[in-house]
Amino acid sequence: MIGTPAACAISPHQRSQRLLVARRFPRGFPKVDGKVWQVWTASRQRARTAAQFSPQEVDALHGWISPTTILASDLQNAYWLSDDKPTQTVALKEIYGDPSR
Repeated sequence: MIGTPAACAISPHQRSQRLLVARRFPRGFPKVDGKVWQVWTASRQRARTAAQFSPQEVDALHGWISPTTILASDLQNAYWLSDDKPTQTVALKEIYGDPSR
């Protein structure tokens, strides 16, 4: 049955992979600075000391692509924000198509 504990159980390998990812990736979270939302991070070891990850204004965070890159978006663009590369921007129209057509 879907939703039963047995159906939702994960293997020991999957559990160790999730723990590895949790240790490797910092916490990314949106924080409002005045009227704009930006991406901030905090390490798992020093959760009380947050730092701005990117000055890019965003509306949503979608997850970590790698240990140094997070995917975020606003109403018009998707952003690959990184601490070791320039920001990559792709218009959502290019991803989903133009709804007016």
